[in-house]
Amino acid sequence: MLNKLSIREKKLALFAGLIIVLMALYFMVLDPLFSKLRTLRGEIQKQSLIYAKYVKIFNSKDHIEHTYNQYVGIVKVEGSSQEEISRFLAEIEALSRKSDVRVVDMKPLSTQDNHSIKKVYLEIEFEAQQMGLGKFLFELKNSQAMIHVDSLKVNAGARSEGLKCHLVLSRIVV
Repeated sequence: MLNKLSIREKKLALFAGLIIVLMALYFMVLDPLFSKLRTLRGEIQKQSLIYAKYVKIFNSKDHIEHTYNQYVGIVKVEGSSQEEISRFLAEIEALSRKSDVRVVDMKPLSTQDNHSIKKVYLEIEFEAQQMGLGKFLFELKNSQAMIHVDSLKVNAGARSEGLKCHLVLSRIVV
């Protein structure tokens, strides 16, 4: 059958066959290889960024240890859990007096233990003016005891200008 074709047709058939072989080579070998190389380059870039972050953290190790040692003294339990709760209550009472907030009710809630970290919860109801509430929340946020506001509900109080507030606070102790 190839003997009946002219030289020109044989060259065209050879050229078409060569193109088919090259396309098959490209789509079956080169394209997957290039795709895999692109994926590997992307992974290398991601890993390089992660590595750079780890190096940055490692280089700031001394600062992190210093900060940790500074805060661990604040949250470290120096007595029983009842003593820790009473210290927490005293801290909140001091902050409320400082902020012109009138505490109506204050009671400790259950504590949560997660391995070596213990969280103490406290529920407070108080009445305050708008400025007093803002000052109290500011004092809570900037407290040395690292108090976290878990929940805050504000309603209009009995007086026309006052606010009745309900807070759930937590503090981490080790």
